[in-house]
Amino acid sequence: MRNLIYLFIRYGGFMTFLVLEIVSFILIVKYNQEQSRIFSHSISQFTGQIDRHSRELGQFFSLRAEIDSLAAENARLKTVIGLTRFDPPVTADSIKRLGDNLLFLYREARVIKNTYSLSNNYVTIDKGSNDGIAPRMGVIGDRGIIGIVRNVSPNYALLMSVLHQQFRVSASLKKSGYFGSLAWQGGNTGNFLMEDIPRSAQPVRGDTVVTNGYSTHFPPDIVIGIVDTAYSEVGSSFFSALVRMTQDPGNVKTVYIVEKLGKDEQLQLENSVYD
Repeated sequence: MRNLIYLFIRYGGFMTFLVLEIVSFILIVKYNQEQSRIFSHSISQFTGQIDRHSRELGQFFSLRAEIDSLAAENARLKTVIGLTRFDPPVTADSIKRLGDNLLFLYREARVIKNTYSLSNNYVTIDKGSNDGIAPRMGVIGDRGIIGIVRNVSPNYALLMSVLHQQFRVSASLKKSGYFGSLAWQGGNTGNFLMEDIPRSAQPVRGDTVVTNGYSTHFPPDIVIGIVDTAYSEVGSSFFSALVRMTQDPGNVKTVYIVEKLGKDEQLQLENSVYD
């Protein structure tokens, strides 16, 4: 009781002022038509703004769920395209049953960290070994290649980005079918060089560069980029080409991890020549 009296003595003046202000405001709004109309209009605008922001927030989360759903469906359709025959819908059981006819399996994931200004760049995604992700799997985006899985934990995976000095991919010119080795040259994110192209290929500006499927990382015919400039050093038997990537590796949100089924058998056979 003593504390309550002390509180009133200390803040009583302010509390009395506040109560009188509220009472005065209510009386003004209640008995004055113009002020009542202004107050009602202001309240209507305020609640309208709250409702609009609430709807936008709800739409944002709904859109995020829809994007995730579409990405998962896209991954399923990419898997279906890799079947020579199938009985829809594709399920885990049907994938096992049609394993001999399935070339590539796709899993979608979201990028949670992405570096692009270093000399050796990495990408972190939100899927790991619990989701079937393993090292050496290739990763693509909607418009080109992103990198290769380097390390995994139960719930995350670290990718070696195409913007890495050790990254190499075997690529082909779509028109002629001739292939060469493609690598990032450092600096600008679009600075890629395709080397060891046979002179008979005669690459020209505007040629499309695609994966050729020779490695176990990527399926064939994934568009990588467009030839910007082609040239040959004096005395060389090969052409080189500067390639402009179709996928900006520094601006990607959703990726697809590619698993080539049967790759272990292929790698074991190919490595046997070194035994």
